[in-house]
Amino acid sequence: MIPNMLFRRTVAAVTRTPKYTFRRNMSSQGTVVDDRKTADRWIKISGLGLIPVLGLVAMNFGPWADHSHGHAVAFPYMHIRNKKFPWGDGDTPLFILGSDKHADNHADH
Repeated sequence: MIPNMLFRRTVAAVTRTPKYTFRRNMSSQGTVVDDRKTADRWIKISGLGLIPVLGLVAMNFGPWADHSHGHAVAFPYMHIRNKKFPWGDGDTPLFILGSDKHADNHADH
């Protein structure tokens, strides 16, 4: 009897219509028309702001942009080691193992 009564009360509480229905207002606390006007204004501002941003992105990352960075300069103070690494041949850094590029660039070290 008690489980049946608990079930009926739970179902009734879940399915009943709330007494008050709330509508979430925007921060202006104005009317719906004012809220729509404000939203439309910001949509237009965002759309107009998007045009120069896309132009800058196209300038920086487009196919006509210069993507070459040149080669790294081998300064004498780079790759100074006082003792050999405990892996591989002792002269190859850990994350460059198996790279032919490293062997060509640092064959003199």
